[in-house]
Order: sequence, then structure tokens, then C-alpha cells
Amino acid sequence: MSDHRTSNVDAKGLAEISIDLTNSKANKIHSQLNSLGKATRDLHLRNIYNSCSKNYADAIRDIEVAKKNLESGAYKNMHVQVKGASEEIKSCEKMFDGASSSDHAHIKKKNQDLEFLVSIAKNTADNLNKKDDSDSETILRDLCSQIERSKECIDLIKSEWSRFEGSNCTDVAGPVIDLARETAQQTRDLILGLEENSNDEKFREKYHSCSRNYDDAISNLDVAKRSFDSNDYQNVPKQVDGIEGELEGCRRDFGEGAFDPGNISYMTEQFLGVYVDLVKVAIHRLLQRNESNYYDDGGYNYGSWHLQAKFEQSQHKIKKEIIDMTIYNTSSVLIIISIIFLSITPSSASNQITDTEIKHLCSKTSNLVQCFKLLKSDHRTSNVDAKGVTEISIDLTNNKANKIHSQLNSLIKATRDSHLRNIYNSCSKNYADAIRDIEVAKKNLKSGAYKNIHVQVKEAAEEIKSCDKMFNGASSSDHAHIKKKNQDLEFLVSIAKVTADNLNKKDDSDSETILRDLCSQIERSKECIDLIKSQLSRFEDSVYNNVAGPVIDLAREKAEQIRDMLRELHEDSNDDKFKGKYESCSSNYNDASRNLEEAKRSFDSNDYQNIPKQVDDTEDELEGCRREFDETAFDPAHIRDRNKEFGLYVDLLKVAIDRLLQRNESDDGNYYDEGGYDYGWWHLVSAVALLASTVAGTPIASVGANDVAPVYAPGSSDSSTLTTSIKLLVLSVVATLFPY
Repeated sequence: MSDHRTSNVDAKGLAEISIDLTNSKANKIHSQLNSLGKATRDLHLRNIYNSCSKNYADAIRDIEVAKKNLESGAYKNMHVQVKGASEEIKSCEKMFDGASSSDHAHIKKKNQDLEFLVSIAKNTADNLNKKDDSDSETILRDLCSQIERSKECIDLIKSEWSRFEGSNCTDVAGPVIDLARETAQQTRDLILGLEENSNDEKFREKYHSCSRNYDDAISNLDVAKRSFDSNDYQNVPKQVDGIEGELEGCRRDFGEGAFDPGNISYMTEQFLGVYVDLVKVAIHRLLQRNESNYYDDGGYNYGSWHLQAKFEQSQHKIKKEIIDMTIYNTSSVLIIISIIFLSITPSSASNQITDTEIKHLCSKTSNLVQCFKLLKSDHRTSNVDAKGVTEISIDLTNNKANKIHSQLNSLIKATRDSHLRNIYNSCSKNYADAIRDIEVAKKNLKSGAYKNIHVQVKEAAEEIKSCDKMFNGASSSDHAHIKKKNQDLEFLVSIAKVTADNLNKKDDSDSETILRDLCSQIERSKECIDLIKSQLSRFEDSVYNNVAGPVIDLAREKAEQIRDMLRELHEDSNDDKFKGKYESCSSNYNDASRNLEEAKRSFDSNDYQNIPKQVDDTEDELEGCRREFDETAFDPAHIRDRNKEFGLYVDLLKVAIDRLLQRNESDDGNYYDEGGYDYGWWHLVSAVALLASTVAGTPIASVGANDVAPVYAPGSSDSSTLTTSIKLLVLSVVATLFPY
């Protein structure tokens, strides 16, 4: 089946699609081999299936490593994994040489199909490798040329070439972050040495404070590297920007005019002006090359929010032009069209949470002003719904927890006091558990299991309190420093709790209502409702976002029941014609079951965009069995009824998945078609523009520059002025939203 992503991809995207197709096919065949291994009674054949299954398991691992190399930018390594996968498939195929069984032929055909997909993956990977500039020196010199202290930058990286060998624009950022972190550690250790050896109390305090600043900078770089390693690139710029804030105190203590016997000022300025600036440009380049979303000059991902801002700006411009036009044109039709267009905003606007609502939520915390300030510090709050503001509060909590966790680990290594080290160790474990709880809360948010978020947030709060209690009565500045950070994090957790509780109240969790609504959208709605009545316990507390999971499970169970029934009919039948039909149909249902198994894996991993393909494949398999037992065929076992029954599950699944995509993918502000495919809200703008141009009587393509001339003769006819005015409206929209 064709992949809709090919309509707008670069060389990397094409390689990704070919690997995804290969991986999907390999997993299907692997599942089928495992099923055949269990089903066959022929010991020799079972051994072949088992050996082939191992080959496929190894091939799938190779393909998954190839995908990781693609994501990390290590394109040169992909060839090795693709070749390894190809060898495994060939090893399996050789086992079936000379076989005459239909099972053998079936597997051999699937092997050949997969080999063809592997060859496509190889070609796209080779093409990508050729396109990629992997000359590390050229890349780094180019990055250095973009910062003020470029000569020092080039001198620095000359001594570190080995770190960047084979790097490209996508993965060079990793070694750069490592280099910056090591330099920060060296500087911190040097300052700690100065503190230990100084006899001047004033300088000891300055050195102590400065070393703590560098500790925080190291924590930021730790979080940045973890974000980089997990491909969570959009969080890296925030961590890097935070380094400058952390070192501001050190800058003040040893700023211009201050006595600086340890040369701290020079080291700090070099660290910021060379290492940190190099990290910034490397990350900016990474985001430009690796992400398809919009980024500002600082590397921040504004995604659809950027488009929303552009849309609002365009409204102001269009309003002004419409006011100018109405001076000369009294046509009520134009005014109506203008009002209709200006009332259109992206769909997320209707659920947008206002500043007043955010303040109301913050009033439930211990500090309304600080809560509001923290939430508004994230640019996303300018246009979010209740789910979005919950996500922001969880993200803020997660980032803060990771920073403190890194700092605790640094303190463990730096302290010589065994009692203090034990406290830091215990606290570090508390924070590791808290971070896990927060990450589970985020997964529950994404899957729509809002009721469970409260539990994880509460457990995270308990872990932080456990750490806080260990420092009770402490007078050390180290203790006070950590206690303050604990309290800050506890406050963030309280915000996350409030926003999550608010989201839970907003959500309609009446599972029967949801399922009845879904059933009403299919032709056999009464049968659908009768079906789900007997299965309501499986949907307890379900919401639109996660109701699809139990539906997939039900459909898969039904497919397996029908498959097993067909296998029994095949074994018991003495009619060769029916045996062939039952075998063919059981194979269809077996493949349908595997498709649904794959759909469930996609659902569980939140990879929702792949599910419609798997459901379509399931329907194709059902159609195959329908052909065997069409309305004209003799059907003693009533297979047509079973097909009809399974078709009901498939229809319910389709509407559940469609609703899942509509509700769960609203985070990026895009629209999805009925098959779940993302066409972006440009589709809406195009539709409005087409409507307006049709009313004007002129196709968009034929409206030229002359139509835009702002000449409105008082004596001109209303219809002519209306046509020109609408053309101007359409062109204003297109020119504003599509300036390039």
C-alpha cells in the first residue's frame, strides 16, 4: 500500500518510508512464521519455520538499528544493517528450495516481496548517504564561522577532530555538547581547587558561589545531552540558553574591574563565547536539518503556533484592506463574505484556555502570581486547550526534576563528606523515581487516561518530600540550595496536579455514551450497539483517545475465533473444493489477526498514523474471504455470516481510529481527513479561497497582479467592484499566508 508521506518528503524522508515499509512487512511475516510453527504437526516443517523465525528476528533487529542510525544521522552505517537484514532473509528462503507445499510457496513469495522492499531501502539509504556532507572539518568550520569568536573556535576544534570523525550536520551536536560539558567540569574543578587553597574569606565565598553556578551549567548540559540522545531536540535550546543565566552570578563576581587572581572571568567568557555559542549554532543547524517544523532564530519550535500567529497577523491586514474597500463599495455581499472569512480560525481556537482561566487554576495553588508567571513563560500557553496547559505544567516539572537530579549526581561525586554523600545518594534515587512517575503521567496524558495522571503526580510529590525531609535542620549552604530547589519543584508539581484535575473534570468518560456515538456512525448501528452492550466492562472509564485499544482487541479476538473455526472445518472436510476455500479463508483471517496485532502495537506506542493502514489491510483480508463465499456460493458452514459479523468489528474499529486521530492529533493544530491522514490547516484556507474566488467568478489561478490595483472609481458598477474586491481579498490571504 502506498505511503501518503511520499507526497512531500526529502531524501531522508524517502529512506525512512522505505525502512518503515520493510520493517512492517518483516514483522508481519515473522508473526506468520511463529503461528505456522505452532500450528504445524510436521516436525521437519516446524524446524524450518523456527529457523526462519530466528532469521526474521535478526533481520528485524538489523532494520531497527538502521532506523536508529537514520534518526541519529549516521547514514553510512545504514548500509551494513540493511545488508545484514537481506542476508537473514536469503538464509530463510534457501530452506524452502525445492519445496512444493502451498505453505512453502506462500512463505517463499513473502520472502521475495520482502527482499524487494529491502532493495528499495538499500537504494534510498545509498542515495541519502551520497547527498549527506560528512566532512566533519568543513561542517565545524562552517559552524565556527557563525560565531563571534570564530578563530578561537576553529583553534579549539582542530585539537578535537577525532571526536567528530564521520559526523554530519545532524549528529555533530552530540560531541559538541560533550565537549562543552567536559570544559565546564574542568573549570568547576579548577574553581573548587582555588576555593580550597584560598585564605581570603571573600574570595572563598566567590569561588564557592561560582563553582555552584558551573554545577548548574553542567546539569543543564546533562539534560541537553539526554534530550539529544533521545531525539527530543526541541528541548535542547532551552537547556543551552539556561547556561548563560546560571553563569551570570559568576560573571558578576569576577566582572570587569574586579580583582580576579584566578582568571575566572577569562575562562567564563571563553566558555560562553566559544563552547556555548558553538553548541547553539550546532543545535540550530540540527533543528533546521532534522525537523520539518518551524523554528525561530533561537531554535525554538513554534510549529503550528507560528502559523496561528501568522494567521492572526493576516487578519489585521485583511481587515484594513476591507475597510478601505468598503469606502467605495457598499455591497452587503462583500461585507458578509468578509465577516465569514474573518470568523474562521484554526479549530483549536474554540477550546483555547484563556488567561482568566489560567489564573483561576493558579488560584488553587499556594502562589497565584508565580504559577501564572511560570505557565506563561512557555510560549505554547498563548494558544492551548486544557490538555495543552496540563502538558506544559508536566513538561516544566519534568525539566526541573531532571536538572536537580543531575545536580545531585554532581554533588555526590564532588563531596568528601560521607554522611552528605549518603543524603545526596538517597535524594538522587527519590528524584529518579519522581522522574519516572512524571514520565508515566505524560504518557497517560497523551493516551487520554487522564484519571491516572493524579496518581503519578501524587507519587512524584511524595518522592520530592522524602528528599526534602533529609535536609531538615541543616545549616550548610549546600543543603539550603537543594532545599530551595526541592520547594520550587514541589510548587511545579502542585501546578501539574491542578491542571490535571481540571482536565479530568472536562473529559467525558462515559464509555457507553462514547460507544453509542461511534456506533451511530456506521450503517449497522443497532447491531453494533447490541455487540458493545455485552462488552461494556472492557471499556470502563474509556475516553475517545483510548477506546480504540479495546476495540482493536475485540476485533483481533474475533478474527482468531473465526480462523480457528475455519482450520477445524478444513481438517474435518472431505471435499477438496471446500478444503481449499477453508484453508484460503483461514489464511486471510490469520493475516487479519496479525494486522490487528500490529495495529495494537502501534496504538500502545502512540504511533497512531500507522493504524489506518493496518485496518485497511485487515479489510482487504476480509474481502479475500468474502470472495471465496460470495452470495452465489454454496456455504454449508455459514462463513458469510461470520464474515458479516467480523465486518461489523472492522467498521466500528474504523470510526474509533478516525475519532482517535481527530481528537489526539489536535496538539499540532492540523486537520485530518477521513482516513486519518494529515493535510494541515492549509486545506481549510484553500477551501475558503476557492469558495471566495468561485463567488467572484474567477478561478484563483487566473487572478493576476492587475487585479490588485487599488483603483475604485466611484462610478463603477457594484458587481465589477465586488468581483475585484473579492479577488483582492483572496490574493491578500494567499500573499500573507504563503509569502514564499
